[in-house]
Amino acid sequence: RFSEVQAYYGIARAATYLRSLGYNGLNRQFDVIVQFIDPESPYDVNAFFSPTVFNNRGGIFMQTNLLSADTTLDSSILFHEYGHAMVHAIVNSLNSSNQFRAVNEAFADYFAASFFNNPAIGEFFPVLSPSPNFLTRQSFLRNIDNQTRYPDSVQGQPHSDSLMFSGALWDIRRTQGQQRADLIAINGLARMSSQMGFYSAAQ
Repeated sequence: RFSEVQAYYGIARAATYLRSLGYNGLNRQFDVIVQFIDPESPYDVNAFFSPTVFNNRGGIFMQTNLLSADTTLDSSILFHEYGHAMVHAIVNSLNSSNQFRAVNEAFADYFAASFFNNPAIGEFFPVLSPSPNFLTRQSFLRNIDNQTRYPDSVQGQPHSDSLMFSGALWDIRRTQGQQRADLIAINGLARMSSQMGFYSAAQ
């Protein structure tokens, strides 16, 4: 299946890129389920990383739906989910604070955006997602090149709140360049804990 090839190629590129930054924590076979249909929401389309599946090794689920929308076709979504796996491997994201859930999303978005040199995450997602339960007026899911600010932009939803932190990372990349900013990001992540909030994570 093309979805399997796409998943293999995408995850391999993500792993190679992160190893180039000095991170070798996921240097193993990694499980990805493609064309996963949620029986409780068969028309929804999503993707997610679960740290507890496959005997707690963790794995990624790339959903499709009954309308044949396949999230595996969006490479930035694949990289984003692998980013969650990296965050969990470094920090152990189980039982995260509410704000660190947003920080987790921010790192997953940032590394995907930096790799593709594009701050828009999920540009293909609205095209491949005709789900009646997923409506968007944007041509992307999130854009980390944004003007959100803490605490004015806090909404209490991890994906929305992540834009403040990922936006700061993207600003660092703009001024410091990709290589230096990526190293700052991954070394900063290594010093974090899953109970941190926005302010302490930014220090």
